[in-house]
Amino acid sequence: SDVCSSDLVYAVAFAMLKNKEDAEDATQQALITIWRNIHHLKKIEAFETWLYHIAYTRSLNILKSSEIGR
Repeated sequence: SDVCSSDLVYAVAFAMLKNKEDAEDATQQALITIWRNIHHLKKIEAFETWLYHIAYTRSLNILKSSEIGR
């Protein structure tokens, strides 16, 4: 893929969160999760899907925590 992994993660986060700072936080959290768990990935072909799932989950967590804080 021509898209850098962190760019894909940020794009997913920004699309969900609509806020630069929150998207950056979600991206950082997702990349840390990916780094810590890359050894669990069994098929390199699934990397982009796995990346997307982690980005989505981290963004969702931020959305939920911001709704609780209101």
